[in-house]
Amino acid sequence: MIATALERMTGKKFPADMRDEFLEGGAEINLVHSGLEDVMRST
Repeated sequence: MIATALERMTGKKFPADMRDEFLEGGAEINLVHSGLEDVMRST
């Protein structure tokens, strides 16, 4: 689990409210928007 790895590397606890959102992952539309934004920035 990425959050656990980050906790081990930093020695700090991953905030519970952020953990749920972080582990939930992006919805498909968010991934599309992100990819589109990246393409628009690079052109």
